[in-house]
Amino acid sequence: MSNNVKLQVLLRAVDQASRPFKSIRTASRSLSGDIRETQKSLRELNGHASRIEGFRKTSAQLAVTGHALEKARQEAEALATQFKNTERPTRAQAKVLESAKRAAEDLQAKYNRLTDSVKRQQREPALAAVGINTRNLAHDEQGLKNRISETTAQLNRQRDALARVSAQQAKLNAVKQRYQAGKELAGNMASVGAAGVGIAAAGTMAGVKLLMPGYEFAQKNSELQAVLGVAKDSAEMTALRKQARQLGDNTAASADDAAGAQIIIAKAGGDVDAIQAATPVTLNMALANRRTKDGRKRRPADGDEIRLSAFKR
Repeated sequence: MSNNVKLQVLLRAVDQASRPFKSIRTASRSLSGDIRETQKSLRELNGHASRIEGFRKTSAQLAVTGHALEKARQEAEALATQFKNTERPTRAQAKVLESAKRAAEDLQAKYNRLTDSVKRQQREPALAAVGINTRNLAHDEQGLKNRISETTAQLNRQRDALARVSAQQAKLNAVKQRYQAGKELAGNMASVGAAGVGIAAAGTMAGVKLLMPGYEFAQKNSELQAVLGVAKDSAEMTALRKQARQLGDNTAASADDAAGAQIIIAKAGGDVDAIQAATPVTLNMALANRRTKDGRKRRPADGDEIRLSAFKR
């Protein structure tokens, strides 16, 4: 197998392994963008609510100031009448009258400022743009509150979804780390050559095969079980036996070869996940080494390449 073909095999394996990560990253970016948009909408709605609250306060101040102004005017007019009807008004009376007039003038100025402020807020384009009519404030304010509640609920749903995606991404990252560790183990195992994995030419194996069919496979499974320290009928051993048989059925390697590769990876420190990830790559590399040594420069047969998608747990 040429270096280019080896690279293509590994790239296909990496592509299949990385698809879930790409999907998760895409979903995460999409959700993050949606959250930013929802947060922006919520800020705008809260801004409108603040404007309404400001308008309400200004209107209330205007009403209070209007009542105070009316009362101050009446007091000033009464004092002025009293002062006018007094033959010899005192300096104190004049001082009280002047103070009442100033109070009325101050209230009038405040009333004018508040009136201008209310008129400006009534013409506020930002409120009109979202359908807020200050003359129908109670109804429109309730509608705005409903929209804020709906947008807040939407934001919470998006955050929950992002949290789930992030958790899934963390799980996939852990799987990716195990996959990379398994791939490194596969490279180490391939360096010892095809003999280390137990793959030999078909003619040689036919000449030396003295054991009953299935016996060697069972022996290797027992050895693998001992190395891993798990029960024979455990889920881990069931999955590894299934993988070895599938590799034997779908590649140029045999189930015994696959079991031998699993043992080597286990002895190198790989756990069950690393073994499942590294075994197909190890066999591919070992097969490539064997072909190179045999001088066969042909393209690999369809059955020679490990189709990783067929060995999902």
